[in-house]
Amino acid sequence: MEDLIQLDSYPVQTTLRILLQDKTIKKNIIWATDSYASFGEAYTDRSHITVNQLKKMNYGMIQPRISKDMKQQTQRTRKSAEVFTLVYT
Repeated sequence: MEDLIQLDSYPVQTTLRILLQDKTIKKNIIWATDSYASFGEAYTDRSHITVNQLKKMNYGMIQPRISKDMKQQTQRTRKSAEVFTLVYT
């Protein structure tokens, strides 16, 4: 299966560092989940995401929240106080 996002492609490669930046604290965003902790300390919930970390992962390893099971979603919502707002048009 072809990668959904090719990290080495021109548009992604040039903007990935910018997309990973948390503008409020001037550092990269964090993983915010322990789903990837089995890859090492750099992949725990409070670790900052780097371009190199993403490039080391295989296609399909990183999943959007909607692809994770309901129990995992609920735990993360409680732990991180995630709030999702539905917008009706």
